[in-house]
Amino acid sequence: MKSRIALLLLGLLLFSSCIVKSLQPFYIQEALEFQDVFVGAWKGKNNARWEVSSIKEYFEAEKADTTNKITEDDIKQFNRYKEGYYLSYIKEKKKDTIENHFIAMPFKVKNEILIDFIPFYIESIDNSFPQQHLLKTHSVAKLEITNKKQVKLSFLDQSYLSDLYQQGKVKLKREIVGVEEDPILTASSEEIYKFLEKYLASDFKDEWSSSDTEYTLDKTGDTGNTFKVWQTKSN
Repeated sequence: MKSRIALLLLGLLLFSSCIVKSLQPFYIQEALEFQDVFVGAWKGKNNARWEVSSIKEYFEAEKADTTNKITEDDIKQFNRYKEGYYLSYIKEKKKDTIENHFIAMPFKVKNEILIDFIPFYIESIDNSFPQQHLLKTHSVAKLEITNKKQVKLSFLDQSYLSDLYQQGKVKLKREIVGVEEDPILTASSEEIYKFLEKYLASDFKDEWSSSDTEYTLDKTGDTGNTFKVWQTKSN
């Protein structure tokens, strides 16, 4: 039981500790740009598995299956996220497996490829009461393509942004929330995107991530099982 609780906490903290979080997406619609290279099965540090699928391919497969009934809500969600990925983060230890699922939206700022992450499903020992207390916020990472078999995700580190706030260099709206007094951006997507443009053109553009917010992923396969997982979690 202790090991399962530890894994659960790791899953919950993976995309919350140290990274910048926002109530609104970091991207604007016109900046979205799908990147085929990120699709596939990947292995990260501590043997974590990352499985990434194209939402567009998933939806087309669902439409082709005549036993499925596509609703107006399905079409609305597809149109909103069709340029994105469905991503599963899977961590195993002994007999325990914890899965957390995200919608990931790739976009560009200048020549930089960024990805906006938002949780879709966070696994919990009890999925009702704990999940009602979770605020599913957005985070953002640079996607660096080392080669076709390796990529690096570098999440914007909260410590750098906090320093800029203290220096008066950032005016984005934010709120301090929770017992741990986490800062959360409350600015609009347009305001955040403009901030990213200025940040990535500034002298301190390399002050972005730390070892705690960087993930090097090695490709292990061309596709994962996220289509199946998404259908299971959605029903």
